[in-house]
Amino acid sequence: MISQFGFYSDPSVHHRITLRNHILALPISTFESRISNASCHDLCDTKSPPRLIKSLLGLGMKFCPRPTHSATTSKQQLSSILDCSEKDFYTKVQFTGEPNDPDWKENQLFLRDDGWQPTIACDPEILVRTQAFRKQLNLHFRRRKVPSNLNRIQANLLTKLRNHPDFIVLNSDKNLGPVIMNRETYVRRCLTDHLLNPTYVQLTPDQAHQFAVETRTMLQQFFRDHGFFLTKPDAKYLDRYLESVPMSDPFAYFYILAKVHKHPWKTRPIVSVSGSLTYGIGKWLDQQLQPIIKKLPTYIPSSFDLKDKLDAMAGTDFQKMSLFTGDVVAMYPSIDVPDALNRIRVFLHTSPLCEGIAAAPIMEALRIVMTRNCIRFGDTYFHQVNGTAMGTPPAPSFATLYYGIFELDLLENYKDCLLFLCRYIDDQFGIWIHHPDPVVDRQRWEAFKHKQQNYCSLTWEFSNLSQSTNFLDLTLRIDDHRIVTSLYEKPLNLHLYIPPNSSHTPSVRTGLVTGNVYRILRLTTERSAQLASLSKFYLHLLARGYKAKFINFAFQQAFVRFARPRKKQKISTSSDDVVFLHLQYHPRDPHRKQLQRAFSDHLIRPQTFHRSFARACNHKRPTSLSVWNGWDGFMRRPVHLVPPLQFEPYLWQLRNENHRQLRIDRMVVAYSRPPNLKNLLFPRHVEAKCISARPVSEIQAELTPLTPANLS
Repeated sequence: MISQFGFYSDPSVHHRITLRNHILALPISTFESRISNASCHDLCDTKSPPRLIKSLLGLGMKFCPRPTHSATTSKQQLSSILDCSEKDFYTKVQFTGEPNDPDWKENQLFLRDDGWQPTIACDPEILVRTQAFRKQLNLHFRRRKVPSNLNRIQANLLTKLRNHPDFIVLNSDKNLGPVIMNRETYVRRCLTDHLLNPTYVQLTPDQAHQFAVETRTMLQQFFRDHGFFLTKPDAKYLDRYLESVPMSDPFAYFYILAKVHKHPWKTRPIVSVSGSLTYGIGKWLDQQLQPIIKKLPTYIPSSFDLKDKLDAMAGTDFQKMSLFTGDVVAMYPSIDVPDALNRIRVFLHTSPLCEGIAAAPIMEALRIVMTRNCIRFGDTYFHQVNGTAMGTPPAPSFATLYYGIFELDLLENYKDCLLFLCRYIDDQFGIWIHHPDPVVDRQRWEAFKHKQQNYCSLTWEFSNLSQSTNFLDLTLRIDDHRIVTSLYEKPLNLHLYIPPNSSHTPSVRTGLVTGNVYRILRLTTERSAQLASLSKFYLHLLARGYKAKFINFAFQQAFVRFARPRKKQKISTSSDDVVFLHLQYHPRDPHRKQLQRAFSDHLIRPQTFHRSFARACNHKRPTSLSVWNGWDGFMRRPVHLVPPLQFEPYLWQLRNENHRQLRIDRMVVAYSRPPNLKNLLFPRHVEAKCISARPVSEIQAELTPLTPANLS
């Protein structure tokens, strides 16, 4: 009864007394952050989900359960964290004053060599200070049990769902909230909707591992053939990453998102390539393609950029114009990769937008990434043979560049019909200039759509020409001599913002409010629409358990920041003056200020005669005379029981082994969050959290018996 309802009802006591006792036993946090909009999407078709499942999933997939103990790191883990911090500190000490590498870029890819250790041949005073700082941190972190931010029902549901063979929890597409469905239904939809289609070819486990060996060989050959095109930091990153990928598990993993806004609901395939063989070269390739696609006239990175471009057109006469949008159906799987590689190769060698670009290594890297995508789903393996390699870092840039090359000619051919045209991957928006003759105008519009429909194998869905349309997260409307924008939200959006009792740092909650207020004010044109969106957001926060006092304060802070003139922040390319302390956040751990105080007292400038010893000398003196280095009001003379405090030199006044003066003057406490509900409930590997679940191969055998024809 306790595990199901959260409390025990004594039949000998009146039910109202039982209810009162239960309410009094609940922690105060239960009432302070009570959520009133807890909900989720139920797609179960064979078995009903557990009772009260909305009380857990209604917290949102980003909710972080509080670990049961403060100082969640054990002694061994804390020692490892401090070792990493000391390694970072001694690395800064060793290389302080060294000239910067000219090949090092602002967004340089880097992978630390775990086997390398800095030399500690420096001033003994530095060693003493680091040991004192380490000892002080060990005193601060004391492991003790703390109450959870989940009630008993939620905790039991979490434990049950993490090992349940019949249910699986996943995210919905467009961030519309968590979804619970039957595990076998999930596996069947993955297979029938995607993996058993001609886009993929199934491999046996031996074939998949042989495929991975061949891919590794191709990457090593790429490094040898095109090493002279790579900068030294890039070559080092690619080599280290390839060595870090284990041969036992070098594959990408397949999963789906539920499109609950579609009727009937559909699925969006996602491939997680992090940790796979092609992830490292994919990151490098994306960096090479980004500068190229940013030069395309139709490229927009976000809604903010679109809003700025539309505001720049204010004053234009829009009376004879209309708005339209277009959407590519399944763009990634539909792209003809050989045709795309050929068109991009010609573009890189001939276009003036690609001057100074090393086309040969980019094309070879694209060929490897787009043709060597091996996916694992449960105990089955698949090779993607058609379409863009899904999940790889350069996939959005590859698709944007492929169609952006065609749009260069499209803009030239229809420059009299298009005032503006932009695209965000597979979503297109444009402003159409009407011809005075309706018949000619209709012919032009149909020819414009037909030209895009005939480009390779892509299928477009266009909206009608109108005075208002929805694009990305905006509603755009023509109003005289300007285009008015407001926020657009899907009707099924559950607005499951992070609750205040989640184990996130306080700055995350403040940033949630500030970021959304900033987004509303930036993307909304009219004052009335701004007030309406702000009011809705305010009510959504109240429904998530936030107090009105906090919301009012955060709103006021956001308004003040938005009113300030926006200045471009100067990003320092050198980090010689900063030391990082990486910790997992826990609300009952020592506060950030305590850690900064310990850093200041033991590393920046320690005291030679410590204040605690001075207080100990005054301990037996009467209260009226226990004035440390002050003025004795009774004797009318200065009191010098202890000598004045003396300090060691500042840290930046010391020198390393090369006699270079240190630059370290501050420490940044870099918090990471605990595992959230998505990490706990939705595994990267479909069978990782539940060994008792039916294997994927067994479910596949019920759909289509395996034959040599589909095991190529």
